[in-house]
Amino acid sequence: MIFYAIASILDHADGEIARLTFQESQSGANLDWTVDTIIHAGLVLGMAVTAEGHPMRWVGLFSAFGITLSALFAR
Repeated sequence: MIFYAIASILDHADGEIARLTFQESQSGANLDWTVDTIIHAGLVLGMAVTAEGHPMRWVGLFSAFGITLSALFAR
């Protein structure tokens, strides 16, 4: 959870600096999208791994897959 908080703070700070200095780039947007997708899928996978019960692990695995698909289709 600490890594998510640090990543979120750095992500927002980087975005604000890019907007304030008018230095937005397509590669920066792609990197931002990729890192956000990995972090969100990783959070769900982490919750699935620590969940009690075998069915909850499958639910978490499918949820992480759904997050990835959603990000791909939204892109």
